[in-house]
Amino acid sequence: MNRFAPYQVSDARVGKKQLLRMSAIVSVCLLFAAFWLFDIGDLLPVKNVLPIHQVRIEGEFSQVSKEELQSYLVDRVAGGFFAVNVKQVQIDLESLPWIYKASVRRVWPDTLTVSVTEQHAVAVWNGRGLVNPLGEQFILVDSIPSDLPLLVGPEGTMATVVGYYTAISRMWEAEGIEVKKLTLDDRRAWEVQTQDGLQVYLGRRDSMAKAERFANVYRNVLADRIGSLIKVDMRYTNGFAVLPRAASRGV
Repeated sequence: MNRFAPYQVSDARVGKKQLLRMSAIVSVCLLFAAFWLFDIGDLLPVKNVLPIHQVRIEGEFSQVSKEELQSYLVDRVAGGFFAVNVKQVQIDLESLPWIYKASVRRVWPDTLTVSVTEQHAVAVWNGRGLVNPLGEQFILVDSIPSDLPLLVGPEGTMATVVGYYTAISRMWEAEGIEVKKLTLDDRRAWEVQTQDGLQVYLGRRDSMAKAERFANVYRNVLADRIGSLIKVDMRYTNGFAVLPRAASRGV
């Protein structure tokens, strides 16, 4: 009889060790996930562990520069890799006048990548605020930029006026008609001044259909005479009226 038989480890003990090892791995993974997803870096006793050495800024810029954004972000990314509050950095960036949208993410082990989309100004609202294509005012200006149209309207109508401007600009683009000023008055009547100095009255009712009719009239009747006209009234049901410049001077 062999008194020194090989020592055999039970399947139960092997299974228990594997389970403990897997539990430890899962715990570490969950900890890293918590840092990544929930920004619990503020709970770290030492916040400068794994400091941020590089901030990579991506996007197309015309109103702000990468250097300006780098300078703005210096103090906001001073903590360590896990301590940086990426959500707050995003909020801070989107609070800047010319920044429409920003996204911020960590890149292991020491980089923060910032993607930025600038605001796009399509017009000036009531002589002060720049507005984007969504009809949102995002910055006030002291003077009207010469390359932007002026939109005028009562309080609370900015989105409506921007939407109407966008629609008629597309409609008139093929005819080479550019809007210099669009006004919605207190009676909710529309009036347009073109880059040629022509005043176009579209009225209150069916103003979009009248804008389309003006494009047809311009193409077929007025294009060759536009320099001699000062006003075109499209408020008539089945026609239109014009005021020549000579007649205007005689008034």
